Amino acid sequence: MGWFGSVELGGTNCRVGVGDGSSRLLAKGAFSTGNDPVSTVGAIVAWFGEQGRELEAVGVASFGPLDLGNGAIAATPKRGWRGFPLCRELSEALHVRIALDTDVNGAALAEWSWGVARGFDDVLYVTIGTGIGVGAVVAGRLVHGARHPEMGHMRIPQRRDDLWSGDCDFHGTCWEGLASGHALSARYGVPAAEISDDAAWRLETEYLALGVANLICLYRPQRIVVGGGVLHHPGLLDGIRSEAADLLNRAYYPEAATLPALLVPPGLGDDSGLMGGLILASALGR
Repeated sequence: MGWFGSVELGGTNCRVGVGDGSSRLLAKGAFSTGNDPVSTVGAIVAWFGEQGRELEAVGVASFGPLDLGNGAIAATPKRGWRGFPLCRELSEALHVRIALDTDVNGAALAEWSWGVARGFDDVLYVTIGTGIGVGAVVAGRLVHGARHPEMGHMRIPQRRDDLWSGDCDFHGTCWEGLASGHALSARYGVPAAEISDDAAWRLETEYLALGVANLICLYRPQRIVVGGGVLHHPGLLDGIRSEAADLLNRAYYPEAATLPALLVPPGLGDDSGLMGGLILASALGR
């Protein structure tokens, strides 16, 4: 039996796991991603060393943007990570091949293979956490362009009475800049989980629904899986479903009447990205 490693490198937390290529994790751990990639890689390597299993390959589902051609982190807001040669550093330390893709592509792949999107050909995975990202499986294949898509940075209309300048280092009031967990914290001065103002969550629901409606227009997916820490707020997913349905003309978009079945939480819970890393690794090990 071959053993595979998985790394889900998020903007806030790094999660690691070991599996046999099937839909189960035999061990997993977690620690802070931090702003020093050398220290984080050291922690990853140390954790795998503690598992006592010889790995065939490691799959990494990482925050972006990524330079997939060179296996490196690109122009991320996490300044300490910019340009970091992630695949090279991990490969040299672990002595195995490394497969790299975005965290949302990893999660989309896992939900399509083993989770709530199994059996569908056209699937999106949306994470609303520290940032906002979207992974896409179209006709049964992950979508990549000249570089990976960055749907979290699409522009959505900002409400006229909302004069906030946004939180994105690169685009100000893009979708991520208005509605990510980091944007919520920057706007209200406390972590998203501590925001209790109903008006704040009504605005958040509005912005998230606008993005979801755009994704439906662009992809006409059979299922949209929505995860990330911000979605833990009670009632938020139902609010997004309702408002996104109102934004779409039901005569033109029949799926607007079926948002509860179209827009769903992850079947793999918080492990979607980590399971996606296992799939990436096992594909290398075959």
